[in-house]
Parts: sequence; C-alpha cells; structure tokens
Amino acid sequence: MVIGTWRITDPEGSLDLVFAANGTFQTYRYFETMANFHRVFVPTPISSGTWMVSGGRLLAKVTSSTRIDKVNQSFVPAVRSISATDMILVDDQGQVSRAVRTR
Repeated sequence: MVIGTWRITDPEGSLDLVFAANGTFQTYRYFETMANFHRVFVPTPISSGTWMVSGGRLLAKVTSSTRIDKVNQSFVPAVRSISATDMILVDDQGQVSRAVRTR
C-alpha cells in the first residue's frame, strides 16, 4: 500500500516521496520560480535510496542526496495508519507527519 507518490508539507514547503515496487525511493522538493511571468513550482530531486516496511515501521536508507549530511542516514518512522489516500507517520521524537497520496 506504500507504493506510489506521497506529499508531505513541512516548513520548507512540499516534499514528494516516491516509493517504487522494487524497494527504491526518491524524494523531490518543490521550489518556486518564475517562468514566462508566471509562478511555477519546479520539482528538484533531493535524495534516493532503499525502503521496506517491517514491524509497523517504514525503513528508509538514503544512498544519495544533494544534502551530504543525509547520505547513509536511515529514517525509521512508525506507520500509525495508512489508507488509499493518507499515511500517518510518527518519528522517534514523537512528531506526527501526514503524507497525502498524489499518485
């Protein structure tokens, strides 16, 4: 049920998480820019790596990133709930995040 594209909104803006069936993921952050006198949001690749779900946790390991401090880091949030449209994650500090399926 995790496979697909999920969007999280945080203080930096929108972050898309793309989970593929082959166990890889990519993240894209949307940055605002001007094009032809219009505001547009450009998806910019941020990181990629591997993922799996085990024991009610989403295990994600970053293997490459534009943010060097994130490379080789693992993120292991608990999956509080997941549906066809929403995924609720809780990190080790108890912070709750809501991801909305976009595809």
